[in-house]
Amino acid sequence: MKSESIEIKYETLSFDELNNKEKELIEYAKNATYSAYSPYSSFSVGAAVRLENDEIIIR
Repeated sequence: MKSESIEIKYETLSFDELNNKEKELIEYAKNATYSAYSPYSSFSVGAAVRLENDEIIIR
């Protein structure tokens, strides 16, 4: 079996270091957790994505 490796680089930023559009997206994701359906785990998850046309979709 051939093995492959993947290198993932990341940077950690504080909330204050984000720009306003990034902060807005995080707020949308946080608010999406309030309508999450989690009857068994009670672990609410929210997600938000910004499209190229700046529309934000939440789930």
